[in-house]
Amino acid sequence: DPLNYRAPGEVDEWLGAEKDPIQRFKQVLIREEILPADEVETIEVEARQICVQAVEFALNSPHPALEALMQDVLVE
Repeated sequence: DPLNYRAPGEVDEWLGAEKDPIQRFKQVLIREEILPADEVETIEVEARQICVQAVEFALNSPHPALEALMQDVLVE
């Protein structure tokens, strides 16, 4: 995605620790003592592992048949 529809630096601004919603949520979990920092880290590691496994599965799976291209597509 070349991000032609976004202002230069907008994505970097949102990925900074102050605005990144994921980072902010992690900080709230820890600050409000909902979860300890080590448990938040464990969840993050597990989530990354799940993502890696999903990518590996997708890369190692055969491409769908051409006939499946329009399957389950809503046409009005």
